[in-house]
Amino acid sequence: MKTICAICQKGGVGKSSTCLALAAGFHNDGKKVLILDVDPQCNITFVAGAMGARPDLHDVLTGAADPTGAVIASSVGDILPSSALLSDADIKSPDDLKRLLGAFSRRYDVAIIDCPPSLGLLTLAAVMASNYAIIPAKADSFGYTAAAETMRTIQFIKGKGSRVKLLGILPTLANPRANIHKQFVAALEDLAAANGCRVYDSIRMSTAIPEAESLQRPDFYQYAPRSGAVQDYKRFYEEIRGEI
Repeated sequence: MKTICAICQKGGVGKSSTCLALAAGFHNDGKKVLILDVDPQCNITFVAGAMGARPDLHDVLTGAADPTGAVIASSVGDILPSSALLSDADIKSPDDLKRLLGAFSRRYDVAIIDCPPSLGLLTLAAVMASNYAIIPAKADSFGYTAAAETMRTIQFIKGKGSRVKLLGILPTLANPRANIHKQFVAALEDLAAANGCRVYDSIRMSTAIPEAESLQRPDFYQYAPRSGAVQDYKRFYEEIRGEI
């Protein structure tokens, strides 16, 4: 089972949307997909219609439930839902999520982890459990700083023994026509080159994706196939599929 995490130390960057786009891509290609919502904001859990479902990841990590009994089916694969009660305190060891995924390794082809927007034990455990990492970075004046800080976080976690491979930075919520966008991407390319990864083509700003999420339609490709942002995500997924 290959495991991918989406990580950024700033919220509101399209991290959960990126996870859903990847999950939908693999699921529609016939792969068995598991999504771990490790973010206490529960964005993916909401979009999947699983808010309040019990047991959840908090129950699993505290030993109140068996991992396989907490999984919920969705249109983009199976989901282990999050909880607003989830906190760093629920992680006893940085390897907790890696051990948890071991229970699913023969049932799924791909696992996708949505990380919290912070550096804590939950994020540490998520990266430790992953083979690959992607940094979604909002295409604005704060995006470069967030991406650079997240790069340092990944290097820190690799120093703790993680073998995660950083695939690259994904500019999100972008307006490619704006002059600042070109400057932003150029700065990210320098940052990526210094860290041995790449910058993917930008995901354009769109109303279709937040609309789909608010309607609890996690498969963007089915909901709005002609949306520019959805087409961007499709190209991004195809690149990831060829890299892992």
